[in-house]
Amino acid sequence: MIRKIEPADIERLVGVLADAYPGWGIGREERERLTESIRKVQGGSLERKYYGVFRDEGLVGTMRLFDFRMNLHGRMVDAGGVGLIAVDLLHKKEHLAKDLVTYFLHHYRQKKASMGLLYAFRTDFYHQMGFGQGPLMYQYKIPPARFPKGSSKAHIVRLRGDDADKRAVKDYYRALAARTHGLIEKTDPEVDAMFSSSKQVVWGYRDGEALRGYLWCSFQPESDHNALSNNIYATEFFYDGPEVLAEFCALLNSQADQFRFVIVNTQDRDFYHLVADATNGADVTTHSVYQESGRVGTGLMYRVMDTRKVFEDLDHHDFGGQSGAVRFHVRDSLVSENNTPVTVRFQAGRIVSIHEDRAGDVEVHLDVSHFSSLVMGVVSFSKLASYGRVSVSDPRWIEVLARMFPATEMPRCTTEF
Repeated sequence: MIRKIEPADIERLVGVLADAYPGWGIGREERERLTESIRKVQGGSLERKYYGVFRDEGLVGTMRLFDFRMNLHGRMVDAGGVGLIAVDLLHKKEHLAKDLVTYFLHHYRQKKASMGLLYAFRTDFYHQMGFGQGPLMYQYKIPPARFPKGSSKAHIVRLRGDDADKRAVKDYYRALAARTHGLIEKTDPEVDAMFSSSKQVVWGYRDGEALRGYLWCSFQPESDHNALSNNIYATEFFYDGPEVLAEFCALLNSQADQFRFVIVNTQDRDFYHLVADATNGADVTTHSVYQESGRVGTGLMYRVMDTRKVFEDLDHHDFGGQSGAVRFHVRDSLVSENNTPVTVRFQAGRIVSIHEDRAGDVEVHLDVSHFSSLVMGVVSFSKLASYGRVSVSDPRWIEVLARMFPATEMPRCTTEF
């Protein structure tokens, strides 16, 4: 049985989490803080709740579900997130994680959400359950002096976290999310967390009373053996236009005397063009003379839970100006209802009809994992075809489908859950 966690279950829940995530180092004091945090979450009004799977002996596995509003190619839609999936050590290899994920998928399908998200501890594990890979995260480690010096920091201010600052950040991010594919709306607790520690700083670009960008960062030691060697760790970095970016770069450049590196995590694959030298000083080369300029990793994964609904959510989207009826056969081992073929008719790039019982001009077969990455714009149709991850009844349609799904707009996501 899977149900929402009740107050009487919380102590056991904390024990399951402590064993499942030993790297957290959850001691006695941490257990008390975590217990109180979970009580607040379960008693709050936000739809971010813990659920558990129960056997005769009680709670044996848990997860946390998140109601999201996410930008899907220009439209804010409902989406579901799942995190903190944990299974009691005595009940590993009993398919409890699969049961929890299946519950998650059906839960949000019933809530009319078409897309689910998670951060994978093992990509292959969740790929088998139909999750497709999201955008890569690039981490650059750049000396401050390499950022363009600029001529002004006149609009840059340090945000102190009062009500006006928090409202400005939330308003800015809401507007940003409304125009940025993949971004998820911030909640009040998420904005509060940006100002919750003295080790964190939020710099803003103010144009009158309005924000036109912000840099949320923390200060971290470069070495445990040298208290004078520190880095700026950029958690979120957003800017509206080159003039805003120029002032933030001037700010970072001016920190060269105090900080060794600026560490930037970004899903912008072109970020290295901002500086003349993006190498990180690791003195490592790959493939002949290519010098190391950063690290790259996978983490975020997407999952279409309802093929018909995701196309309904995309009826505003321009599919490359193409026309024709495409019948999608999406293989889904966890959500049997999602195996029903769907025929989508496009006219001049727009969806004009969606049917389960009509033939198409072309038949497309693919797994829901690859379909999810395709819909999110993480991978192009032409790449999936070249890798043999999709089959097409008529090869002459591959060029049309490639224009429908070009992967020219990668999703962005900074929400951690």
